[in-house]
Amino acid sequence: MKKKTTSRISATILRQLAQRYATPLPQLTDEVATLAARVDEHLKKMGAVWK
Repeated sequence: MKKKTTSRISATILRQLAQRYATPLPQLTDEVATLAARVDEHLKKMGAVWK
């Protein structure tokens, strides 16, 4: 019984890790840059100014 539980937990953890790290870093970086640009535009429209 203990071995089945451990095996099931390990499989669950491995699935979670696979999902978490499925997207390559360059793709994530591009998505962040795109979203940051959108936020900047919204802030400018609202009159926010920063240096």
